[in-house]
Amino acid sequence: MELLKNHLKATRKNEILWLVFSKITFLPLAILIAFLITGFLIILILFFLVCLVLYLTTFSIWRDHLNKRFGEASRFIEILESKTDTLKKTFQDLFRTQLPKNVYWIDFEIDPTSFEIKTLIHSTEPNSSIDISTVENSLTDLLKVDKSIIMKYKKTGWEADDNIQLSLELAQRWFTKVWVDEVSDEYKIRATFSVMSMDGHLDLKSGKWEDTSVFFGKPLQ
Repeated sequence: MELLKNHLKATRKNEILWLVFSKITFLPLAILIAFLITGFLIILILFFLVCLVLYLTTFSIWRDHLNKRFGEASRFIEILESKTDTLKKTFQDLFRTQLPKNVYWIDFEIDPTSFEIKTLIHSTEPNSSIDISTVENSLTDLLKVDKSIIMKYKKTGWEADDNIQLSLELAQRWFTKVWVDEVSDEYKIRATFSVMSMDGHLDLKSGKWEDTSVFFGKPLQ
């Protein structure tokens, strides 16, 4: 999906720029400024030595880190693409389902510890019986992995949380794109995508992140 690949390219570019200007250029730049002010030759020699050390160590470390990080993200995009048809069918099933008029909000919540997607329905009658089990079962298993795998992955290094966050961003954009493509604008029920334990949600129709409480939702008229 080109949308996800473009997001990945933009994210990689931004991270490289951030690393270059915040992590790599600061010390050499400070040393170079010191040389320009003092004119001491030893400081200029130090400047070249620091640049050499950075090239031989930091550059290669960050290059390997970025290649691994975005290589894993690219493979995750392939997984998402392979599940697109299933998600399309799930949305079509939901659209065909006649939900009670007291239902005003459907939130698709993903668990970052397992990538399990839950369907949370908000209505003006909380105890009313609403059966969308086919949709719920399909979404639950769509991206789900064993929690022990995520826990093991988090032990591999400090960058694991960043990689999981990137995967959640990709899943969010994928989910939204398929929703916009498959669900009619006439669908009156508010639909959002959220991450468990994270404030706010993404409105699937507008594509904007919001902090609105479910209590401000409106039932069908």
